[in-house]
Amino acid sequence: MAQGVKFGTNSKDKEVRIFRVKADHSMILEPKAVGDTEFAGIAEAEFISKIIGPINVSAQADGSNQVDFLCAAWGAAILDFINTYKPEGASEGATPFTAFHGDEFGGGGAAASEDCLLVVVHGAEDADTGKILGLSFLATLDPSSGSFGIEAKKTQDVTLKFNQIKPSQDLTIHDAAGAKSVWNPAVVDFAVETAAIILLEGKFKFHTALAAEA
Repeated sequence: MAQGVKFGTNSKDKEVRIFRVKADHSMILEPKAVGDTEFAGIAEAEFISKIIGPINVSAQADGSNQVDFLCAAWGAAILDFINTYKPEGASEGATPFTAFHGDEFGGGGAAASEDCLLVVVHGAEDADTGKILGLSFLATLDPSSGSFGIEAKKTQDVTLKFNQIKPSQDLTIHDAAGAKSVWNPAVVDFAVETAAIILLEGKFKFHTALAAEA
């Protein structure tokens, strides 16, 4: 990519798409309301929204990123999405009793949600290379998501924040045929992108240079 290009300016695709991912990270799934089979393309994103203001990517000390933005979507759909995917922290519960041989009795509490999501953003085109910067974060919805305000003559925007996680196995986000891809074929040139694009097991890499559709 050329130096000085502002990828957030004039993005090639105005929408952020969020996909369901199977708990073992083996595949991207169709929307929860539809079923639990593999997705068939961007029309089967779990949630889609235009955003207000910037997309903020904040690097964390462990090498991961936090991603947050304000959604232009407002209403039951986004609030239902948050209610469905916001993790519930493990409750403290009762203190377990440990026997001399190591077995534990009692105790325990509710485990955090295992729901995993893929956040996909298309960047702007680099005039020098003819490529866009595609961002794809395997993540969980942060518990602080869902803040909003209601005020006269103001937009009702909802904050979404995601915490990036490492894939527990290789996750294909674009197959060689382009038949199952998180990228928008109106933006990305699938005739050029004919190799599978994979989020690698145990890696935090989230950016891919993609050939822009003419």
